[in-house]
Amino acid sequence: KVEAALRKAAEEWRATFDSMNETIILIDNEDKVVKVNRTGTVFFNKPYVDIIKQPINDLFRSIGIHQEIQPLALVKHSGTYEEGEMFFPEKSMWCFVTVAPAWDDKTLLGTVCILTDITQLKKLEGQLRHAQKMEAIGTLAGGIAHDFNNILNIIMGYGSLVQDSLGEDHPSRAQLNEVLTAAERAANLTKRLLAFSRKQVADLKPLLINESVIGIKKMLSRIIGEDIELITDLSDNKMLIMADGGQIEQVLMNLTTNARDAMPKGGSLTIRTGLFEIDDRFVEANGYGEPGMYARISTTDTGVGMDEETQKKMFEPFFTTKEIGKGTGLGLSIAYGIIKQHKGFINISSEAGKGTTFNIYLPLLQEAHIEYRESEDASPLKGGIETILIAEDDAAVRDMSRIVLESFGYSVIIAEDGEDAIAKFTENRDK
Repeated sequence: KVEAALRKAAEEWRATFDSMNETIILIDNEDKVVKVNRTGTVFFNKPYVDIIKQPINDLFRSIGIHQEIQPLALVKHSGTYEEGEMFFPEKSMWCFVTVAPAWDDKTLLGTVCILTDITQLKKLEGQLRHAQKMEAIGTLAGGIAHDFNNILNIIMGYGSLVQDSLGEDHPSRAQLNEVLTAAERAANLTKRLLAFSRKQVADLKPLLINESVIGIKKMLSRIIGEDIELITDLSDNKMLIMADGGQIEQVLMNLTTNARDAMPKGGSLTIRTGLFEIDDRFVEANGYGEPGMYARISTTDTGVGMDEETQKKMFEPFFTTKEIGKGTGLGLSIAYGIIKQHKGFINISSEAGKGTTFNIYLPLLQEAHIEYRESEDASPLKGGIETILIAEDDAAVRDMSRIVLESFGYSVIIAEDGEDAIAKFTENRDK
């Protein structure tokens, strides 16, 4: 009975040992393997008999690890629990290595080494770091764009006042037009930065994805030129989203421009639409997403593609692989910002020499939740008799706004901030 009980206990122990998802290795004091579980035989890709009694360092060398396993080395000297992270290049796997001494009373019998696969966790950590970096860059870009906009407003405002004061034949009018045109280009650049930082206000309305693609197809054909074939493969499903149509078109134009530049010798660009369900498995695999139904827009080119390092930086503002002067490096970062602002997601699939696919996921809108309202014509401005209160913290912008409004006959009261505006309004409520 005792022998049967011992045999049963050993079988139960072995069954438990082999059922563990972690690789578990028992090592004696001579650094030789005493036992390994089933997960370990898969990890080392060797049968059990070829692992037992093998020196542990030789076993790791067989899978490309030639340096000493740090926790194993440390536990010999410390006699206590040690741990660390380790990358196995041949298996493309990150493992958390735990090593603990095995004691029998005060006698050291050996060590227990446990390898836990943390590859997915490391991937999620990388995605989190990338998201945090993009958020920080977005905050910086938004702040710069806001301050730059104030400067441009002053240039364009005073420039327009001077332009209005010049006759059509004035010799300086042409030069002033160039100044204002350059300022307008700079203002468009700040709009792009604001789109990336998600601080540009979106005009959200119900939008049918297929209609948006059809509506901009002609313009996209002009962007890519005659050497590239534009193919559209649109879903039969009616996919309604809440979006700013102009911004979604901007995303498609930016992705099309990127595809064109990746195919200098011609090729094809395919735009596909379809329904896509983001589930828990998708979220777990990618590290982002909210479960639900989405409209997916995919753009696939047959261009030069990109390596993994380039893909990591693809959505960063001012990152470009183009020659100096041939790109701002803002196109994809703007697309990223717009999609995020629409509570959507964008990812990339590419290999060097094998083309690139961008996938955009935008949350579907239920038609039952839409309220249609008739647009009302705006009442014409009376002009010239109203009093306008301006609250602006930038003194130069404040003065310029006052001068422009006064030139149209308005009475202007200026305030430096919100608190000052309330006080001025209280003082002048009868005006």
